Amino acid sequence: KSIRKALSTLRPNAEYRSLFDAALGRQRADWLIGFNASIAYSRNLQSRGAGGAWSIGRVQTPTLALIVDREREIERFTSRQHFTVRTDLETSRNEGILALWQIPDDLLVDELLLDREPAAALVARLPGERAVVEKFTRKEHEREALMPYNLSKLKQVANR
Repeated sequence: KSIRKALSTLRPNAEYRSLFDAALGRQRADWLIGFNASIAYSRNLQSRGAGGAWSIGRVQTPTLALIVDREREIERFTSRQHFTVRTDLETSRNEGILALWQIPDDLLVDELLLDREPAAALVARLPGERAVVEKFTRKEHEREALMPYNLSKLKQVANR
């Protein structure tokens, strides 16, 4: 049934020429860069004392560069203790509101509040106080998808 449907809706091959040209371009780039450049790069490195074969590809090389760059960012990262103030407020209609302190710019270092004192002073003043909402913003927040399993984690879960 599905084969008959496909055969009844055939379209001229010329409509797909651009897809063919794109595939041909990728194939030639793979051959030129992946095969020839890998040989040239390997020979160059071997002449300098490096052993083995080195692989280069139009997808692989930039993808690995992204991974290496991210790994270097992670290695250079230093965590710093920083502070913020969040509190639950209650309206006169007994509705809950989560309030987040908008930290003044003069207290921020690299967009973080590194000094505990201003946050602690504000927290000490809050209990029992009344608040006036001067600005209200409603935002929809998107949560990032969880990272997919890597192979070793997937095997661990599958073996349970």
